[in-house]
Order: sequence, then C-alpha cells, then structure tokens
Amino acid sequence: EDILAPAFERSAVFPGYLQDYHRPCGNPRCRCAQGELHPGTRVLIPFKDGQGTIAVNEGAREEWQRKTEGYKRIRDALRAFRRWEGEVRALVDALERARRSTGDLPEKYRDRPLR
Repeated sequence: EDILAPAFERSAVFPGYLQDYHRPCGNPRCRCAQGELHPGTRVLIPFKDGQGTIAVNEGAREEWQRKTEGYKRIRDALRAFRRWEGEVRALVDALERARRSTGDLPEKYRDRPLR
C-alpha cells in the first residue's frame, strides 16, 4: 500500500522533467556576450521518437514543477514495487525449493536438477 500510494494521488502529473538552464541571446552588446547568461526554465518531454521541450515562464514554473515531480513519484513507486515484487518471487521460489520432495522419483532421476 505504501509503495503504490503515489499512483493513487489525484493531482495531475506530466511525463517530463523540469530543467533550469542559462543561455546567450545572440545580441553582441548584451550582458550575455560577456558571460552573464540569461536564465530560463523548460520542460524536457520524452517522446518515443526523441525528445521535445516546452519553455516555461516564471509564473507557470511552480505548476510544472508539481506535475513533473508527481510523475517522478509515480515512476519511483513503480520501480520500488518491481523491486519488492522481485524479492517476493525470490522468497516464494526459495520456499518452494525448500519444500520439494524428490523421494518418489526413480533413482536414475534423483541427481537431475529440477527447474
């Protein structure tokens, strides 16, 4: 229950990643030409055929951050669930191996490993 809790939240999520960056504008007389680059924020969007970006203005940054962090929480929950699922499978396999009985097999098959 705790592992999958982020998947059941009601807030909207967006499958992207918020990124802050600094860039030059290209104007030779601008301050960015001397190394003081312009700050910006964008959302990186992973598509099946590549990556896209959306520029984010300062007023919308908080909303995009909330959506992308919600997406990250869901993906982290899925990874944690898969780890837990693997641990449970390994436990059940170990329990099965411990309980196996090969006493009823003919002698010629007892040394052959079972699946």
